[in-house]
Amino acid sequence: MSNLLSVWRVSLLSLVVGLGACGGGESTTPSGAGAAGGSTGEGGHGGGAAGAGGDGGASGCVIRVELGGSEEAGCGDAAAPCGSITGALKEAKAGCRVQVAPGTYTAATGEAFPLELLAGIELAGEGAGVTVIDDTAGTASKTYPTCHNDMIPVLVSAGTGVHVHSLTVAGRTNSNKAATVLVVGGDVEIADAVITGGQDGIFVQAGSAHLHDLEVSGAGHAAIKPAGTSTVIVEGVDIHHNKDAVEPICESTVTVSASKIHCNGNGIEALGRATTTAIDNHVSHNNIGFVARGGDTSMTLRGNLIEKNKYGVMEIFGQVDLGSSNRLGGNTLTNNRHVGLYAKVVAKDIYAIGNNWQPDVDGADGSGKYTGDVSFSASPSQCPKVPLAEIDTAWDAACEQGFEMAATYQNVAIDDGTCQAGTAMAVGRVIVSE
Repeated sequence: MSNLLSVWRVSLLSLVVGLGACGGGESTTPSGAGAAGGSTGEGGHGGGAAGAGGDGGASGCVIRVELGGSEEAGCGDAAAPCGSITGALKEAKAGCRVQVAPGTYTAATGEAFPLELLAGIELAGEGAGVTVIDDTAGTASKTYPTCHNDMIPVLVSAGTGVHVHSLTVAGRTNSNKAATVLVVGGDVEIADAVITGGQDGIFVQAGSAHLHDLEVSGAGHAAIKPAGTSTVIVEGVDIHHNKDAVEPICESTVTVSASKIHCNGNGIEALGRATTTAIDNHVSHNNIGFVARGGDTSMTLRGNLIEKNKYGVMEIFGQVDLGSSNRLGGNTLTNNRHVGLYAKVVAKDIYAIGNNWQPDVDGADGSGKYTGDVSFSASPSQCPKVPLAEIDTAWDAACEQGFEMAATYQNVAIDDGTCQAGTAMAVGRVIVSE
């Protein structure tokens, strides 16, 4: 990882109060997992030796889960593991680690969804795809209010100091209320995991969430939805084959960095009053890479590779910052199908200084640079050459094959309302160099 990203990483982590720092190297155990647990006290849960599945939570407490285990009160030690995560969570207190053995845990095996993680609980599997929590059958029924819809999750985080890692969580997609993971308060770290399905994969209504080293796919709507007044950090996440990858709404604040966002309807779509920062991401093979649609939303883009989308960046409402003279964008907007940056009836000027554009298009030089004072204004020649189409559906499984840039490609397109035979409106410029 570059030195620049390392600096960003340190500064971003400081935003989330109460989250532990990421573990270094190849460790799959996030910070917050305590040292090796001590000996078993009478009537208590023993810590194991240090090592895979053995190190305890902050208090040295480890509650073990295995398919076919006990459902009796007091279950959870090595001799009598709990038979369900539901049973183990009844035994867990702050500082405990619920260590889940390999297998698929469903309602049929004894789970009562949603699984609610309270303050200080660590939920750990033996690896994504090895330990699987599965409610694709949709047995959960408890609803939680949010700024969007009442949501019905598979897994819900409701306290401070919650850690989830090394497992897969799968939810249903056939309900507008379905969420695979829901955060309703406190702070949570989710790492080294696979999250699939849900109308929304990870919905963060309140508190803060640090989401890193994940794969999130198959959501009926948004893979990750920051909402309410939450603060969310998304770092090193592979987000693919969702209707939208990241959809900040309401008054949330989200920073997305060093992530791969591909094969979605929209890559990052900002709504409401959300504040979004995207740094050093690879955004490709989406219908739109980035789109600002909220009237009061703001989006800041730095150092992103935005390529092979149908449209690279689109601003409809809100404000997109792609670079200023004082803080250059450093984004690369090349090889998208139709347009690099599309301003659709935007009243304010858009600053997009210090980026790399498609070479030899719209006045860019052979290296994709603009120099001097260069801006674009609304005119018939700046109208988009193709109408908007297919922007709200995810691409199919073969989305990264057979991509071609249109011969009518534009670095910048501006619609003042007349491009679609509408009424002309006063719109701003797109400033690419000054």
